[in-house]
Amino acid sequence: MVGEQTNSTHSIRLPSDRIPHQLLSSMWVLLYAMVLLWPAAATAAEKLEASVNRNALHEDETLTLTVQGEMEIELNLGSIMSLRNLDLPEPDLGNLTDSFEILDQRQAYSLRSVNGEHSAEVTWTFQLAPRRSGSLTIPSLSFKNAQSQPIQVEVNPGSSPQAAAGAREAWVEAEVDKSRVFVQEQLVYTLRLYYRGSLIGGNLSEPSFDNAVVEPLGEQQQTTARIGNNRYQVVERRYLVYPERTGELTLPSQQFTGRQRDPATGTLEFLRAQSKPLTVEVVPPPSDFPGDTWVPAESLVLDESWSNDPETLQVGDSVTRTLTLKALGLLETALPRLAVDYPAQFRVYPESPAAKSEIKSGTVESTQTQSAVLMAVEPGSVTLPEVRLHWWDTVNDRSRVAVIPARTLTVAPAPGSDGGTSAIAQADRSDSRASAAGSGTAGGSPQAANGSESWLAWVAAFFALAWMITLWLWLRKRKPGKVDTGSTKHNTRPTVDLDRLKRYAIHGHVDTLRLIPAWVRETFHQPQIHTLKETRDFFNDSSLNQSLDALEQFLYSGGETEWKRGKELAATLERLKQNRGTTRSKDSALPPFSKRA
Repeated sequence: MVGEQTNSTHSIRLPSDRIPHQLLSSMWVLLYAMVLLWPAAATAAEKLEASVNRNALHEDETLTLTVQGEMEIELNLGSIMSLRNLDLPEPDLGNLTDSFEILDQRQAYSLRSVNGEHSAEVTWTFQLAPRRSGSLTIPSLSFKNAQSQPIQVEVNPGSSPQAAAGAREAWVEAEVDKSRVFVQEQLVYTLRLYYRGSLIGGNLSEPSFDNAVVEPLGEQQQTTARIGNNRYQVVERRYLVYPERTGELTLPSQQFTGRQRDPATGTLEFLRAQSKPLTVEVVPPPSDFPGDTWVPAESLVLDESWSNDPETLQVGDSVTRTLTLKALGLLETALPRLAVDYPAQFRVYPESPAAKSEIKSGTVESTQTQSAVLMAVEPGSVTLPEVRLHWWDTVNDRSRVAVIPARTLTVAPAPGSDGGTSAIAQADRSDSRASAAGSGTAGGSPQAANGSESWLAWVAAFFALAWMITLWLWLRKRKPGKVDTGSTKHNTRPTVDLDRLKRYAIHGHVDTLRLIPAWVRETFHQPQIHTLKETRDFFNDSSLNQSLDALEQFLYSGGETEWKRGKELAATLERLKQNRGTTRSKDSALPPFSKRA
């Protein structure tokens, strides 16, 4: 016999280390000669035998399957020197894993040489756990040309008698915080693993349920507990479950498998345990729920915030409005999108909603923000409609509604440019006062009309009459042909410089949108123009409208980071100035025609 190797480390047993060196060298020479002379193949018969350590067990127990096979091998000097790396095939297990879970697998072999015939005896050891109760079959296994006989195993439901008596080494329990929930309502599923001693290795399955979304709830917790006279290590995992369909939701058993070494004997023990399956009733939303979107939550808050005070808006100003929705017991993916209808007095540039979830006080808190940049395009009173969201209070089992009330804002006319020259601001303020005076004369604010004293009206009439007489006398004294009807109004240099305006336009400066109406007023003698909308209507120029749309999008939407149409807008402004002799000439000479019904 050459030697025997019996364990998984593939060590080979040789004579004592005290053999004299010369004798040991002679043995190696003799062995080498024998290898060269032995035939390359042997005629040993191949066989395969399978056996189990028990034919009856409970669901929480394991069994050992031992498979022994014999095969012929070819020995040479190279294989002798590398016995540790000897590559031996494994048996074909067939459909064994359909009925059993393989917890562990080991392999050992020994070598035998008799009369020049060389063979290897291989032993495979499998630790198996039944996947279900009932009569299970270990199928016929095959190895080379040999086959084993099938083995029948009876698996009894439930735990073994020793485990039921309280001597369990490990067990798993599962629980839910509710036995009845609405569809999409949060359900907390808790798994606890109890075990004694120290685990060498173990695995607790992760739950996955049909027709439900499952998310981990926080980190795994590890504690200890004393039950009877035994001290157990406890591993707790919690999960959030959101049913997606009505009916009965089945939460199947969760499995634990592990290994530990017996401190008394040092032998390796295999542990296996499973939780009991659970069922939860899932009901549809109440028929009287008034909302369009079903939102079940423990609590829900709807709020708004502004980047600037919206009460100080002027035409051309922009402000960011942010709606924030916070909910407990609801994932961020289930938060509804808020529908907001903004009035036409605003240009709206919505941003993409942002949402997040975080664990707080044993539940999940989700937050969603929806922001939109609002740019005022028309002066006057503007009402933002209320934002309303119906939701279901799962704690008190009742319908509720979250509301942001309607809000009325007053948008003031554009004063020109806050960042421009003081002359522009003064001119705009003069135009604003003139417009206000005109509206007051036409019957403006009732409060102002009621507060005026009658003697003030007589004084105003007197001074107006005196001014008209003075003007008439002055005109009579002037010589004919020397009257310059436009000198008193247009002989000064415009306060909005076109070159500066074009530089702003090229660089996408925010003051561009405020300077353009002031430039139109002064350059084209249109005192009634104060807003971009009035500027657009005055020119009715498609190239200007497209450039202004692009600039507003660049400044307020947040989508583009580079302004690319600045030169185009500057060229359009230059063209409009060159064509000012033909632009709305009738409108420049006559007041706007007002069609009366």
